[in-house]
Amino acid sequence: LFCSMMGSGKDDILLMEELDDSVYINIRNTKDFQFVTVNSFSNAFSK
Repeated sequence: LFCSMMGSGKDDILLMEELDDSVYINIRNTKDFQFVTVNSFSNAFSK
């Protein structure tokens, strides 16, 4: 998961990296669009 400031010309910032292919990543915004939530899931655990 990267953070990118569009039009800034700056490099993207790595926020999260998941190396396990069995993990599902869910990214959503809150109803008021003020925040983004990131959830990761697998059969064995959730973060």
